[in-house]
Amino acid sequence: MTSYTQGPRRAGGFTSLGMTAPLMRALPQLLQPEIDGPLRKQLEAPIDKNRFVKAIRQCFIKNPRLMPMTRIMLTLISGWAGDGRPIETTIGIIAKHLGKSRRQVCRYLKDAVEEGYLFYSRTKNRKGMYTGVKLRLNLNAIRFFPKKKPTGNPRIQDVTHRAKTNSKYILPIKRDDELWGKLLSFGENLGYFEKASAEKDTT
Repeated sequence: MTSYTQGPRRAGGFTSLGMTAPLMRALPQLLQPEIDGPLRKQLEAPIDKNRFVKAIRQCFIKNPRLMPMTRIMLTLISGWAGDGRPIETTIGIIAKHLGKSRRQVCRYLKDAVEEGYLFYSRTKNRKGMYTGVKLRLNLNAIRFFPKKKPTGNPRIQDVTHRAKTNSKYILPIKRDDELWGKLLSFGENLGYFEKASAEKDTT
């Protein structure tokens, strides 16, 4: 009679539970139906997060000197750049967004540098270890920036033009004698016009 306290038998006996984790991970792949076509058809499509890229120049899209994926990479990075600020990232992050390898992304960066669309440098930490890349795009060659219309008068003027003054006065232009008389008496009561009244008396 065989004792179960002994080690597993080599043929047809007890199997270790350490093999269950790899089997469970491979189970979804075994249950998936086989897809005819390239491997990219098995990748997951990105989720729409309302992110977009502004207007792209047609001369950039039609440039036959660029590799197709280089064009897509530059379009993606131009959306990250906004109005032209430098981008600090890693080659692995770009490769993840494009679904390509790091070696391929290095080829795309080299292709973009040769055509003048991109310049990048490697970033380091305090210990001198490389942490990623810093990208600077030539956005004027990739995207279209509409000219902003000037608002108002761009010139600084010392005196306001007569055409820009308000012609609808609240007070009339003609002198009101009654109003000026009341103001004069009010000033005399406060003592502002004592000298003026004394001069009148002497004359």
